[in-house]
Amino acid sequence: MSSVTDSLETLGFEDTDSLAGLIEAETVHHASREMDVTDIIHDLAVAQRELEQYRQGALSLAASLDDKVLEAEAAGDVERADALRRLKRSAMDVYGRVEKQQEGR
Repeated sequence: MSSVTDSLETLGFEDTDSLAGLIEAETVHHASREMDVTDIIHDLAVAQRELEQYRQGALSLAASLDDKVLEAEAAGDVERADALRRLKRSAMDVYGRVEKQQEGR
C-alpha cells in the first residue's frame, strides 16, 4: 500500500493512506478489460513524472537553442537564426502545454 500512497502523492492527493484503503480492491472496465485502480494510479503517477521531465527538458532545450540563435545572429547567419528561433518556439510550446496541464490538476 505504501507505493500506492506514494503514487497518490505524486498525483497531488492528500489523505493518501485513507484513499488508498478505500480504493484498494476497486476495478474499472477500460479498454475491453478490467483494471485494478491501484494499477491505474501507478500508471498515472508514472505519466505525471514523465510529463515533468518533458517540461524540464523542453525548458532546458529552449535555453540551449537560444544560445545557438545568438551565435547565429552574431555570425550574421539570418536563416539559421530564424530556423533555430522556430525550434525554440516549438520547445516553449511543449513547455507551455505541459505547464498548463500541470496547473489544471
